[in-house]
Amino acid sequence: MHKVTLGELLDPANRVRVRHPSGYVGPAFCVRDLIVWGFTAGLLARIFTAAGWDQPWDARRVIELPMSLRDVRRGQLD
Repeated sequence: MHKVTLGELLDPANRVRVRHPSGYVGPAFCVRDLIVWGFTAGLLARIFTAAGWDQPWDARRVIELPMSLRDVRRGQLD
């Protein structure tokens, strides 16, 4: 578990989209050396939009999902 501030998540510089090898592209947040992606990032992005907290960010910024995160299952990292 990591502690991340709301301000860090809302910072447009930390907003990206992530591309999974399966072809899935979805919302992500890059904060310090952490990447929040998948269900968690999608939920956060929707909450921020619904609350009116979104700030303009470059949705064209897409990163590849790092190898270290590709085999994550049920919160387990090898």
